[in-house]
Amino acid sequence: MGSDEVADAVVIGAGIQGLSASYNLALAGVKSIFVLETHSRPGLGSSGRSGSMLMKSRENAPKIALSLYSYSRFMSFEDEFGESLILRKTGFINAVPNRLSSRYKDEHAIRVQMGVPSSLLTPEEMRTLAPGLYVDDLEFGLYCPDDAEISADQIMNAYHRRGKDLGVQYCFNEHATGLVIRSSRIVGVTTNRRTIPCGHVVNAAGADAAMVASWANVALPISNMRRSLYFGVTDDTDFHHGPMVEDAAIEWYYRPLLDGAVLVGMGLEPDSLPTDGPNLDYLPTVRAAAEIRAPGLADFLLTGGSSGIRSLTPDNLPIIGPVREVQGLINSCGWGGEGIMHSPAGGTLVAEWVTSSPMCGIDRDLFLLERFANNRGN
Repeated sequence: MGSDEVADAVVIGAGIQGLSASYNLALAGVKSIFVLETHSRPGLGSSGRSGSMLMKSRENAPKIALSLYSYSRFMSFEDEFGESLILRKTGFINAVPNRLSSRYKDEHAIRVQMGVPSSLLTPEEMRTLAPGLYVDDLEFGLYCPDDAEISADQIMNAYHRRGKDLGVQYCFNEHATGLVIRSSRIVGVTTNRRTIPCGHVVNAAGADAAMVASWANVALPISNMRRSLYFGVTDDTDFHHGPMVEDAAIEWYYRPLLDGAVLVGMGLEPDSLPTDGPNLDYLPTVRAAAEIRAPGLADFLLTGGSSGIRSLTPDNLPIIGPVREVQGLINSCGWGGEGIMHSPAGGTLVAEWVTSSPMCGIDRDLFLLERFANNRGN
């Protein structure tokens, strides 16, 4: 095949999920692992443009299962990686209007049932925790005190470092161009440089995951949407402390940082590209949302920002695991902007599928592409 190197697994993408998959595969005993990455180093795609929250407060049981496993694993970060996890517990509030009341009460019940410390706040209680929030049109707040700010860079660097220690080969500035398939089985990956024979391919290509799957004639029901983050400062002390707050109706949110700084985020923009700086075209929309939900924040002084891609599935769950059409192809995609917080679970589930060894206790069948079979006409 034009290469002297043979891999047990080739991971396409060195974003957070690709890094976690390769590290967890090596941890599980897989010996020859190659990671292909178009960029010159890890995390230069959307993983490096993340709001970087670690959250238990997710909207359904499968996501909460991912969160609880990942949260627990992160709490052992120092034992696993030899350094203290950069973590600041901020808490998180979903600000819920009346028309979404039933949905979020159901979510609250699921969270409590699964052991998430979730509580319903009155509008007045929300104002106590987040004094800059406009609450007169809100029904209640859904609050989890354990949700926390983490460092995406630290986590990606730890996976990369430990992966190298375990023998993972990271191939930067090298991108996959196709899959070699014989008798419905993966036997190799072609790149801009060579062909690598292999037994498994992990599709952790983020915004390009649908393209990678198409090389195997597999259709992924993924929509790429842009989300923009803005960093700023404000003199309004109401936004110098308190939890992260999201307007549940429009997915606009803010999070106080340190020293008067604030992060503001929003966006489900279709057919858009990432930006290395703040997305100035979208900024007026973000400020208009702030004027409604947190008026004192509407004129924050912009200091930076970026935009990344959220790859969303119809049910907002990631696609993890093998496909029926091609043996050896494992997906880890459609993370919807939650790849950082769920990276321990995602990487471990990939390792489970490759090694056929249960590790994390999560029902991995819930995330298979097959759940969309009826929509795909199969």
